[in-house]
Order: sequence, then C-alpha cells, then structure tokens
Amino acid sequence: MRATSSTAPALADAVLPVGAGVDEDGEGIPVADLRWGDFFRPALGGRTGRFLSYVTPQVGGFEAAASVGQPQDITFVKGQQGFEDRTNGLVTDAALRYRVDWGPFRVLAGVGAWRDTAEEEFAEEPTKDIGFGGSFALFHKATGLNIALNYGREKHSPVCEDPGEVTGRCPGADQFVYVKGGVVREFFDWGPTAIYGEYYHGRGAPHDSDESILRTLELTLEQAEELSGFVAKAWGLGIVQTVKPSRDRNYITDLYVGYRRYALDLNLLGANGPVGTRKINDFDAVMAGVRFRWGERFRPIGEEEE
Repeated sequence: MRATSSTAPALADAVLPVGAGVDEDGEGIPVADLRWGDFFRPALGGRTGRFLSYVTPQVGGFEAAASVGQPQDITFVKGQQGFEDRTNGLVTDAALRYRVDWGPFRVLAGVGAWRDTAEEEFAEEPTKDIGFGGSFALFHKATGLNIALNYGREKHSPVCEDPGEVTGRCPGADQFVYVKGGVVREFFDWGPTAIYGEYYHGRGAPHDSDESILRTLELTLEQAEELSGFVAKAWGLGIVQTVKPSRDRNYITDLYVGYRRYALDLNLLGANGPVGTRKINDFDAVMAGVRFRWGERFRPIGEEEE
C-alpha cells in the first residue's frame, strides 16, 4: 500500500506569484514574503526538526507512539540561512494506530494529538497550538484497490499581540481533509506498482492585519484591513514502482514520479466588508525520486499480518 512521495521542501519555499505594485506617488509597495507552505498544513507541507520518538510493540493490532522535539525549518532560498531553529518551547505528540486483516480487507486507522509551544528567537507573541487528527484506510487484498481518509484540526493561542483590525479576533483554527486512493498490482516480476490520485482541502482564519501582507494581496490600494481567511486546495496523481530485494541486493527500492496542483483563495476585509484580492496563479509541482529501505522485510500484496 505504499505510495510515498514528498514535495515538502519545494512547497514550503515556493513564493506566492504576487508581484510588487506602486502607490499613488509612484513609490514601491512593501511586498510580504508569502509562500505556499504558509497555507498548506503538514499533510502536504511536511515538518522537519530534531525529535526523539518511541513506538511500542504491536499488541492485538494496536500500536502506540509518542515523540518530543524542536522544529527546524529548512530553506532553499538564495541569500537566506539554510536552517532556522525554533528553540523556545517543544513540540510533543502522541498517537494510537490500529492495523488488522479483516476477511478480504486490510484495515488501518489512527488517531493522534499534538501540542506546539516552539517559538522563533525573536517572536513577539506566544505559540500555543493544540491539534488532533485521525485517519482510516481500507485495502482490498484481491484487487489492490485502496482508499485513505485523513482529517486534522489545529487551534492557536487565544492571546495574540495583534488581532485583526476589522474583526478584533486572534488567529482561528486551521483544518484540512485529505483523501488518497488508487490501486496496487504486480504488473511486473520485479515488484508491485502503485497508481494513486489525491485531493486536499484546507481552510484557515489567520485574522492578520500585517501591512505588507495586505498591500501585497489587495486588488485596490489601501482597501484591505484584514486577511480574515483562506481556502487551500490541491489535487494530484502519481505512480510508485517497488523493486523487490534480490540475492545481490538486500534492500527494497521505491521509484516514484508524481504531479500535484495547488490552488489558493483568500478573503480580505475592509472597513465596509469584503474587498478584492489579486489573482494568485495555481502552483504546479512535479516530483520524482528514489527511496531505499533497509532492514524491512518485503511483503507480497495481500499477505496476512503476522
């Protein structure tokens, strides 16, 4: 059921395609450093850092896990530091997973929760994010058809230094739904092939009145007073070819290629209600790569769990 690929670094670093403008006096308008990764949550954005994790042995199909550590953002932008640590505070999380073979199906499910208090060195307001999520996946062993559903929600600190100018609110909750499905079949002797499609829908309520953000995103100069919300969407498809271990090669190899399109809709508020935003072109990502897995036993499609 593996169909793993990642665009986390590319997504986090990709700048929103919004150009600079000029004001009535011909002076340049400050442009905010907005990136796609600011609007897509870890389901597609990824998380990097230094973490200590523990996973329990599986008992009756159940497995528990916990981790603690500090995030470290990795940036691939010219002129910026490659690694940016958030050392004030910790990220902690815990999860419970379930996996079982049930007749012709394999069922996988999980629930988890996390707490993030990690802050950048010169942060002006506290970070206190609390979230939870769940997932459910179903795999038909005879045909290789599979589908997975994921949901997550994260709340932020109710106390903030700069609430929205129009609503007077601090950042609201972020939430997303992520669906992925496809088929895994052994078309070739050297290993199974996974073909998948995916869809992501997320929304947030930043209630941000940062001057450079508003001037960057608004359609008419100095109308917007608050970025009240956004809707982020993505869809994609791809293929993963797994190569079995052999007598001369004791590791599993995954070759993958995929395509993903990201779209973003923003809601700006002015003194008299909603105001227009600049058009943000969709972002296309093509990813390809190879992954090697050592110390893992290869399981044929549909093999029963031990």
